[in-house]
Amino acid sequence: LSIYSLTYVHSYSNTYQYKTVEYKTCDCFFIVKLDQKPTVIAQDDVAEVQWVNIHNINITQFAFSSTQQAIEHLKNQANSRQEMVHQAQRLGGY
Repeated sequence: LSIYSLTYVHSYSNTYQYKTVEYKTCDCFFIVKLDQKPTVIAQDDVAEVQWVNIHNINITQFAFSSTQQAIEHLKNQANSRQEMVHQAQRLGGY
């Protein structure tokens, strides 16, 4: 992959149980921009790979609350950006 932009989004704490051990984690999320869309092939424990619009993501499909929070955060950012563009268009500045 050829990455031309890497942006830190947010970190969330998480707790999950594996067998008899409770693990505390800090899950970090980033936005990565690529030069081109890569060809991705599902392998090993990955059944399928999909490219989807963030607004079409159902957060309840993710097991970890940290991932759900990160997707909600990104959706809110995208909505804020869209609203700013719409306001600028209404004011004739875009």
